[in-house]
Parts: sequence; structure tokens; C-alpha cells
Amino acid sequence: MSERPLLLLVDDESSVHQALRRVFRSEPYEVRTAESAISALELFDTGIPIRAVISDYRMPIMNGVEFLKEVYVRSPETVRIILSGFTDRLILLEAVQEGRIYKYLPKPWDDELLKSTVRKGIELTVPAWEKRVQIQSLLTENSHLQKRMMEPSSGVANRADFVERMIRMITTSQNVSDNQGPGILCVGSDGVILICNESAAAWLKMNPQQLIGYAAREVLSDGLNGFVRELLASEKLGSLYYQEAGMSMRGMRLTYANDDCSALIFI
Repeated sequence: MSERPLLLLVDDESSVHQALRRVFRSEPYEVRTAESAISALELFDTGIPIRAVISDYRMPIMNGVEFLKEVYVRSPETVRIILSGFTDRLILLEAVQEGRIYKYLPKPWDDELLKSTVRKGIELTVPAWEKRVQIQSLLTENSHLQKRMMEPSSGVANRADFVERMIRMITTSQNVSDNQGPGILCVGSDGVILICNESAAAWLKMNPQQLIGYAAREVLSDGLNGFVRELLASEKLGSLYYQEAGMSMRGMRLTYANDDCSALIFI
């Protein structure tokens, strides 16, 4: 990832924005600011890769812990750091233990400690961001596949060919170095599981052979089945998000031919 990492500063006081900008002036980041949790979440919803976010705890409408919990759902790869006074220490330590935030730093902050915290957090999440790029590449490839399927000369004549092409796409998305690519589960509009790779099966504590060809309602949790139905009914072009048992997932509706759909879940 050669581009400058994007760092987002969230605080309802412009003076804090200015102070934090001075801290990171000499650091190799692109810095953006948001004056509220709501405006910050709107930025996350655009899909911009925000590598790290620093948020104040005490903000109107939504406090920092609530905000960073929403950030985790939208972008679990993002490093989440919160700044606050000593009076909030116990609340924030609990949030750290629950995994909702990466680090809690007290106000007033130490400039060098803040810079090193961001630097280390970004370094630790490089593999997760590389996997995210793999997934985005898969979605792009699928978009091209959908366009080809709508062409008479595409050669994609049936579901078997569709599934075969999807499997090839999944294979190329695997991380060659450790053989641990994204978990991918594809469910047809008839509710039958078409594709399940090893990573997805491992999370579900089953073998792919126990999933592929079976009705999703018989082998997946109620929550996952609900997410599949949401994907199939969605008109949204981008990803939808779901969280279960501490695991975040992205899903997307795929169009097969003219009247068949399937849902992809990235685990």
C-alpha cells in the first residue's frame, strides 16, 4: 500500500483539530477532520480507506466509544484511538478490553506517544488492509463478470459455469504466502449454498462438503440467514455489513443472468 495512510481526527472543538494537525505535520499521513461522530461515519460510508481514527470521548449525540464501535462494524481494519480525561478512564479501559478501541490515551496527550501509537497501529493492520484490497479486487472482477453474463456471446450459459468462474476468482484472491484468504460464502436465490471456501468453513466450524449444496436455512445461523436475505433484497451497489460473535463480514448482491441472484459473504 504505497499511498499515504489516511488519518481521521474527530472532535467537536476546532482548537483540538489544529493541535492534532500540528502533532502529525511531519508524519507521512493524509490528515482529515470531522466535527462530529455523525459526519465522521458518513465519511466511512463512502468507502474511503481510513487507516486510523483518533476520537475524543465526550462528544454530543454519540460519545467516542459508541462512535468507534460503529467504526469497527464498518471498517474493522481501521486503528481506533480515543482521547479523554482521567475521569473516563474505567469506561475506556473496559472498551479497550472488549476490542472496540485499540488504545486509550489521556488528555492532555503526549505528542510522541500519540505518534508512536498511530504508527504501530497502522503497521499492525497492514495484513488486514491487504486482505481488504484482495476482497475489493474480487468485487471488481465480479462486476466485470456480471457485465459479460448479460452479453449474448459471453459464454456463461448456466449456473455451473457461473460457479466455476467464481471459484477461480476466489482462488486468485487467496493469500499465497499463508494460504489464508478471505472467507467466502455464496448463497443462491433459491437458498442453496453454491460456494464455500476453506476459510469460511473454518469460521463456521464445518467442512465445505457439509455446506455446499445444502439449504442455507439448515446450516447457517438465523443471523446469517437474515443477512443473506437482506443482501438478496438490497438495491445497494456497494457492500453491506454484518457482525456476529465478534466477527465482521461484508456482503454484496450478485446478479446471475436475468432472474437469478446470489449473495457473497466475506468473513
